[in-house]
Amino acid sequence: MRVLLRLSWLIVACLISINLPLLVASTTDLSTPNQTIQQRTQLIDANLMVVRLILGKLVINDALVGYYDWTQNKAFLSLAEFVSAIKFPITVDTATGTARGWFLRQGQTFELNVAQAQVQRLGKKEILTATEIVWHHDNLFISLDLLQHWFPLEIDFDINQLSVTLTSHEPLAIEQAFQRQKMRDKHVDRQNSKMEASSSPLSPYTLFSLPAIDFSYNSNYRADKGQQKTMAGRWNALIVGDLAYLNSAISISGTTPASPQLLKGFNPNGTSLSVSC
Repeated sequence: MRVLLRLSWLIVACLISINLPLLVASTTDLSTPNQTIQQRTQLIDANLMVVRLILGKLVINDALVGYYDWTQNKAFLSLAEFVSAIKFPITVDTATGTARGWFLRQGQTFELNVAQAQVQRLGKKEILTATEIVWHHDNLFISLDLLQHWFPLEIDFDINQLSVTLTSHEPLAIEQAFQRQKMRDKHVDRQNSKMEASSSPLSPYTLFSLPAIDFSYNSNYRADKGQQKTMAGRWNALIVGDLAYLNSAISISGTTPASPQLLKGFNPNGTSLSVSC
């Protein structure tokens, strides 16, 4: 339903922008000499709209119901949805046209009685006019001018984008909660960064370090009856260390020939070299 209202409103806004005639039913000033405001039995469907409510750079309601009076060129917002979106603890009873609660701080009280055409705000009584309020048993719409008079806000309405942007004169509870959440997220990110840093190696690779050398030698002794005794062997050397900021390893292996003389010498043809980084 709200999506259809948004689409219909975009069409209406386009027609207005190219100066095509638009037939809408006229609204009636329901105020009477004794300053009372009465409910409307029905609302004009073409005047209903759905807007995006923005506080600073934060979208706090993407589908807030509003009303536009073409005879006055004036926008209205649902009071119940508005105070709920900005987290003001104000209870709205649309059936009786009343609202009661406070905003910003508990000492800043708010009490509305549409039927009596009056509002008591910060302990002071103010008289209302029917041109600033659209009262229906399903909803209570308040003009943007009246909302920014009641609350410490500047309100801008973009009819083409169907958006209402709020600028607070002092931080609202919802803004403070958003800032606290951002600070918590930053703290968590810093803690995670510290944990990652502490888990990294304490000593990074260097340009050059004294190598560690592991040398091993295996020999094979053979003595057959009636034959000359011989010994053959195999040796391995592993050199490990930092070189050019890399962990480098050099492996050298070779064999000694079968000979009656122990460890007579290395065989150059049996020596191999392996280098890894």
